[in-house]
Amino acid sequence: MGAGAVASGWSQYVTDFLATFDIHLPASVSGPDAAVNIPAVLVILVLTAILASGVRTTSRINTAMTMVKLVAIVIFLAIGVTHIDAANWSPFIPASQPVGGNGDMWEQPLLGWAGLGADATFGMAGILTGGAIIFGAYSGFDIMASNAEEAKRPQRTLPIALLSTVAVCAVLYVAVALTVTGMQHYSKLDNAAPITGALKAVGADWAVRIVGIGAICGLTTVVMIMLLGQSRVFLAMSRDRLLPEWFSHVHPVTRSPRRITWTLGLLVAFMTAVLPIGDLAELGNIGMLTSFIVVCIGVVYLRRSRPDLRRGFRTPWVPVVPAVAVLLCLLLVGNLPLITWARFLGWMAAGLLIYLCWGRRHSKVATGELAAGATPGTAEDHAMAEGRKS
Repeated sequence: MGAGAVASGWSQYVTDFLATFDIHLPASVSGPDAAVNIPAVLVILVLTAILASGVRTTSRINTAMTMVKLVAIVIFLAIGVTHIDAANWSPFIPASQPVGGNGDMWEQPLLGWAGLGADATFGMAGILTGGAIIFGAYSGFDIMASNAEEAKRPQRTLPIALLSTVAVCAVLYVAVALTVTGMQHYSKLDNAAPITGALKAVGADWAVRIVGIGAICGLTTVVMIMLLGQSRVFLAMSRDRLLPEWFSHVHPVTRSPRRITWTLGLLVAFMTAVLPIGDLAELGNIGMLTSFIVVCIGVVYLRRSRPDLRRGFRTPWVPVVPAVAVLLCLLLVGNLPLITWARFLGWMAAGLLIYLCWGRRHSKVATGELAAGATPGTAEDHAMAEGRKS
């Protein structure tokens, strides 16, 4: 869901970039109102093919595009700070307004509907809702953890990478958010492509192409890394037979799980084609927040029930850190609208149905074939085994 939302934003930036060359894509196939967002679907399929070619190719492409987008961010900030109008920040926290402006029950946050929070957009309630929506950006850090086995010395390098990346990203997020809202009033921002829209608003058309390329590269890496992380989660599930074991096949040359990668890519492409960007973002974030809650509870549970497990990493200050994380995630997830909760429960029901009909009867852990906490081999082990068979 998150990859689909970012791909939809990528499509809008590409549309704006092509428009600078007087190439205008039809609104019916591109942009937030498209019947089928063709550019978003195409980028997902192309990135799926890159991921299927192996993690080394993916890493090189990701590094190159990351450098381009960092340069673009610096250029945008250098231009933006000279066009900031402090009046655009007044009021810095806009006054609360009724949700949706039309009294639609399904658009109000869960906590507001339950009488536990303010039933409003903007204000403090709006800040919490915005936090819940933008939380999807943190999937990048989650994906770094889920790809730990791809690193040579994860016990040392992964904590350093996670903490330093969180610090850098936090600074850049705040800097870009302050700059873009200072350049253009928040009520006039283009939600799908705010950066290039703000540059146009201040007459910096010459920078639209440069920053547009950086934004396109940046969003491309986000989609690619989201697909990479989810494919590795599905790979682990198929190794345990929570999903059919057929998906756990790893190509002997590229050492990539091509079957699960292509299956995932096609599913994401389909969802992107049929769902708008707002629904994709909210559904992706409610799933992510819920999974983080489950992980935090799991850390506490395993620390007490299986103290003997070999651990590559140890969460400090348990159970304080997991408890605080759970409370913050609950606060954010409670500020997502009722319609998102309804869709999420339907999505969860489908997942539980798959588990009850397939996963529970086939899982190696559930059936006792594999001890809980053990891992049925790494991607490299599987690749080497497939190579020996060949």
